[in-house]
Amino acid sequence: MKNYDELYFTIKNNTDYFTKGSFNYKSNKIKNDGDISCSYNKIKFVDDKIEISYCEEVASNVKITGYESCSYSAKTNEKVIGTYTFDELVDSEYWEEIVKRYPFKEIAFNKYKENYIEETRDKIELVYMWGLNRIYMSLDKINGQIDISTNKETGDFYGKVCDLKILEQEEFEELETKAKTIDLMKNHKVSILENGYVIDNVYYENIDDFEELKDSDVK
Repeated sequence: MKNYDELYFTIKNNTDYFTKGSFNYKSNKIKNDGDISCSYNKIKFVDDKIEISYCEEVASNVKITGYESCSYSAKTNEKVIGTYTFDELVDSEYWEEIVKRYPFKEIAFNKYKENYIEETRDKIELVYMWGLNRIYMSLDKINGQIDISTNKETGDFYGKVCDLKILEQEEFEELETKAKTIDLMKNHKVSILENGYVIDNVYYENIDDFEELKDSDVK
């Protein structure tokens, strides 16, 4: 990591929500209320500076559940112990532990830098890319026209902002199933039952079962 942006991305890109930003972790055995179950340092980004905190997890309601095992609640005590610029942090006692805990992923960072949002007097454009996934959005601020394009042809949308609808996952799956059913009806005999489908005189619990069987026959 050579600058603030690379450090910021590396920390935020960490997939473990509970330990995001923490390093120099030390755990302890718990026996009684008030014992410290673990301690660690934590990174926080404030404007263009980096805060380092010292955190302790203090146990309460400790219950011994077995040999060298217990259950307990924990309260986090956190204290800011230093504020640094990026260069100051590199020269600090914490840098080696940070780099060890959070290795820099250059390829992922370069993908992150390819994303952008641009705004002109008439339009807002957004490009987001991650791996093979891509989304492009263009919003005309004057007439409300919005274009949303993805790497899947069926995922493209061209129309007015007011035509967009937000769907719950269950609603989306229902519409997707209806679309598949209509498509099947073009070349197959389809009957819709309360608990499944009859396609070409064969019962299927759902449309996907028919699609999977058809694909396996082709192979």
